[in-house]
Amino acid sequence: MRWSFECTMETLTDREAYLRGSRAAASGNYAKALQFFRLAAEHGYADAQNAIGTFYALGRGVGKDAAAAVHWYTPAAQQGCAAAQYNLALALANGSGTKADLTAAFRWYSLAAEAGHAGAQNNLGLFYLDGSGVDADFARAAELFSASARQGNAQAQCNLGDLYALGKGTEQDFAAAAELYHASAAQGYGKAVSRLGELFECGLGVPINLWTAEAYYRRAKQLGYINTAPYLKRVRDSIKEAEDAYTQGLALLHSEPSQSERAAALLREAADVGHAEAMLQLGRIYYASGDYSRAVPFLRSALTAGQSTAGFLLGTCAEKGLGCEPDAAQALRYYREAARKDLDAQYRLGLMYRDGIGTTANAATAAVWFKRAAAGGHAGAQQALNSL
Repeated sequence: MRWSFECTMETLTDREAYLRGSRAAASGNYAKALQFFRLAAEHGYADAQNAIGTFYALGRGVGKDAAAAVHWYTPAAQQGCAAAQYNLALALANGSGTKADLTAAFRWYSLAAEAGHAGAQNNLGLFYLDGSGVDADFARAAELFSASARQGNAQAQCNLGDLYALGKGTEQDFAAAAELYHASAAQGYGKAVSRLGELFECGLGVPINLWTAEAYYRRAKQLGYINTAPYLKRVRDSIKEAEDAYTQGLALLHSEPSQSERAAALLREAADVGHAEAMLQLGRIYYASGDYSRAVPFLRSALTAGQSTAGFLLGTCAEKGLGCEPDAAQALRYYREAARKDLDAQYRLGLMYRDGIGTTANAATAAVWFKRAAAGGHAGAQQALNSL
């Protein structure tokens, strides 16, 4: 049986041997994978040589041996294998299995980057960013990070975000930084998650929101980004101050109506750092006083922050043009947001579908909304339902 297996191996082309090795590796059979890789590597097949180097670096099917990894990476890199060039550069940069040599690492990273290797583009960008073995050049770093980020490299996305946030090598643009951090964070890169926390804590490129910032810091810590510990403490202290301001403002509003201005100031203090309930209360205060142009922004912020009941007042404003341009279709959308909890919003939706306001008239849909509101005890909805 062994003789048959060896004969089969000898009849394979180098590419076929490499592909079979790759399939074996994917299934976790590293010993078999090495056999196929060695067959191709001994004939100079670069991808197989790089694969063997990776096995030695990771200890797959063999004991970990950084020097052996470099031994196999080198001929593959010399043949132009971008992955091997990257791996060899990484070993040279870190002094793993060979003497550290930043100049040689820079050269191999450059070759791999020119071939489009995302990891090499990112790491070469770091050389230009830090001025390691080359003159610092933020613009060149930004170009390399951008090329890598377009390929989905999470580290490069975060690094490019940092340059946008700092205005180095590119125009300062916190919104662009936030977009890049989001892309990187979606891949579980802890540093980018922490960076999002910083943006939301300070309101840079995104609306300030201490609660969102805290959530990002906690997530970054879970991912092992330990630098978030002091940030977590700081943001939690700020959240406590905001919660205290909200509690005091709400109590003052209900107990001493004459102190409404002081109450509003305390609520604004909380709302300004993302306190959703404070935003809703302020929107209600200004709406009740007829100051619709001030009510609408707070109500919109509250709705965005998850306070769906803000949608009813926003729908009323949009429908009647209070503090904003009249927009029946937008009013319909706001009412839908509120209708999950608000009987009045359900009733208004029924009326709009019945009368074709902001949408095509639809008696069946109107009846659905009237029934929901009536089931919750809304008297007007039951009357409207009876008259359909």
